[in-house]
Amino acid sequence: MKIEHYLAKEFWKWFVVGLCLFGMLSLVIEFFEKLDDIIDHKASFFLSASYFLYKTLLFIFQLAPLAVLLATLVTLTLLARSGELLALLSCGISPRHIAYPFLLAACSISLLELAAHEYLLPTVQERADTLLKVDIKKERPAGAIQRDQLWFRSRDNYIWRIDLYYPREAVIEGITLFKLNEQQRIEARIDARRVRWQKEAWHFYQGVLRQFQGEKIYSEAFTQRIFPLVTQPLELNQIAKDPEKMSISELYAYLRRLRERKFDETIYLTDFHEKLAFPFVSCVMALVGLALSLHPQQGRKVAWGIGLTLGIGFLYWALFSLGLSLGKSGRLHPLVAAWGANLFFSFLALWRIIR
Repeated sequence: MKIEHYLAKEFWKWFVVGLCLFGMLSLVIEFFEKLDDIIDHKASFFLSASYFLYKTLLFIFQLAPLAVLLATLVTLTLLARSGELLALLSCGISPRHIAYPFLLAACSISLLELAAHEYLLPTVQERADTLLKVDIKKERPAGAIQRDQLWFRSRDNYIWRIDLYYPREAVIEGITLFKLNEQQRIEARIDARRVRWQKEAWHFYQGVLRQFQGEKIYSEAFTQRIFPLVTQPLELNQIAKDPEKMSISELYAYLRRLRERKFDETIYLTDFHEKLAFPFVSCVMALVGLALSLHPQQGRKVAWGIGLTLGIGFLYWALFSLGLSLGKSGRLHPLVAAWGANLFFSFLALWRIIR
């Protein structure tokens, strides 16, 4: 058996073990957090199992970098304890040759995660939230998003169709309101180019009011007007699609629409770079694991690898979260905010390997 195949086999074995270990721990925590909701609303076993299945899929991709670090540390630690790592190095096999299977596996995982962020995870996150809020908690669906448009029905019997909503400033670009009567027929329609929440009211700009009375239609154009609506920005914020539930391409398209309308894109640009940066954490963790374990030290045990994995994972997540917070507040460029932790840990790992 080739050395590369042997190292890759050991890595994947411990990767699966780490993923199961961290995944089960996260699932147990999630179970006890949601247990009251399941009992209070008498959710069926099928709905509960479906929800936890979707959460498991999310945990798998969220915890993959930790599993990569654990697999790298434990594999090389066991090789060092048995003397195999020292034997390989003594036979003239370079550390770079030994590192190759680990880096190849980590890069494969990163590419898979990148694809998941585009094609799988947004749907899984959306479905998990729907199962919890609508199917388990029996909450009424607030609205829907179709073809990049937001649709929902308000408490005062209006149907809203929104082209673009910017929650940070409570501004709507492109809106149509349909007023329904008691027979659920349209009695009025309001179209406006822009709507802004000011002084506890929605201000409509550059629009047309149409009223339907029998077969007659009365139209009235306006430059600015206030309509007595009960819906507030907080309700729209709950309906608007969260960046977490957007694919990379959807978020990029949303950013382009914000730029076209001159909105501040700082928060969403940071979220966009986060979606690109996080999949490559697996590569970074592989580098860190190699830097800490590539030099044979026979006194180490598997528990050392597990403890170090948790410690490094905590440090990375703290730095990553801090960067994102600074990026969304505008104190750090979104590119640096999202990629800073990756670059920092990669630099430290490469420095140790080269030294």
